[in-house]
Amino acid sequence: MLNNGTIVSREFAADLDLHEAAGWNDYCAKASPEVLQQCGLRLEKIAGAYATIACNIDMVAVDRVIGLGLVEPACESHLDRIISLYRETGVRQFFVQVSPHARPAAILDWLKVWGFGRCLGIWHNSTANQTLPQKHNVADL
Repeated sequence: MLNNGTIVSREFAADLDLHEAAGWNDYCAKASPEVLQQCGLRLEKIAGAYATIACNIDMVAVDRVIGLGLVEPACESHLDRIISLYRETGVRQFFVQVSPHARPAAILDWLKVWGFGRCLGIWHNSTANQTLPQKHNVADL
């Protein structure tokens, strides 16, 4: 949605996210090996979404998922893989940008099950105990 309340199409939203991911890809491609190593910087594609990772920088604005459910419908295993990826790299906090057009709508429920909270339209994992989210039983929520 634009600031004026206009709803954009799924194609436009996906195009915006893909352009942002392409910018990260260009940055990673042009960064020196030293910068990549010092920052722990990389970009992973998972089911049409992109996970930006900077495991040596504790900055949630860098560690995030772009485009989940836009290019292709997401499934729970995609979210499981994304969370595992951040856990494996030692990233303690990250967020998931979820477009209103993301498919399926159940993505929002999956994020809740994993303990993510919504803040300013972005789904963020809680890091009060400095660990990545753990999956909860839906009946317990």
